[in-house]
Amino acid sequence: MKKILIINSNIDERFKIKICLRRYNIQWIEARNGEEAINKIKSIIPDLIITEYVLGGMSCEQTLKRIKDKLDVPIIIIAQEGFELQIKQMSVNIYLKKPIIEEKLISQIEGLLGKLPLKQVDEKPIIKERKIKRKRIKIVIADDQEEIRLLFKAILKDSFDIILATDGEELIEKVKQEKPDLVISDIVMPRLSGYKAIKQLRQYKWFENTPVIFNSGLVKDKDLYETLKPPGPSVFILKPFNKEIIISQIKNFLQI
Repeated sequence: MKKILIINSNIDERFKIKICLRRYNIQWIEARNGEEAINKIKSIIPDLIITEYVLGGMSCEQTLKRIKDKLDVPIIIIAQEGFELQIKQMSVNIYLKKPIIEEKLISQIEGLLGKLPLKQVDEKPIIKERKIKRKRIKIVIADDQEEIRLLFKAILKDSFDIILATDGEELIEKVKQEKPDLVISDIVMPRLSGYKAIKQLRQYKWFENTPVIFNSGLVKDKDLYETLKPPGPSVFILKPFNKEIIISQIKNFLQI
């Protein structure tokens, strides 16, 4: 199995890269800065490194020089437009400009590592339904990032009916319209936060006990949830999450 080291101080940007890689049978290793990346390669030798150009602490150039002193590995640098000259002087294989485009990233990775093997599709459904004619569970998912909405949908669509919302106000509209069995919501969203949207919805009797899974990539949002969480059943998960965590929380709430 190929191993890819992702170096980026921004948890959401690391998450976006992992979304691009989600269909492939590879192992990713995460590092938040240069020092952490160098420590990681002491025990895990990556086949490829994907790094942000602007790193906190040790610079990208210093980090890659120290890595290159230890092993020979292909490198992809991702950066905002404007760093072409600096990156051109560095010993890297590929320079990709933001925003990250999945098809382009995968094409460049396969150009360096060869064809990436796809993950095998599970023969069994994620969750067995109790009865063949049982009404499918309905879940509303609210997140302002399209790739996060699509990731949730990809994970859950085989077992549940999925309704998507892009912000807090649309979340309220979709919940009133669909009367879902469960809601998955980001904390911070445009127009109206997920936290405030759920707080407004809790005033309706029919929504008082509808479970909510809040999620965010920011630790401060977790602190906000724990301090000011709205009434009713809810839980907070920190990004990046995996399929097992999401399914486990849904099963716990809905007793399935």
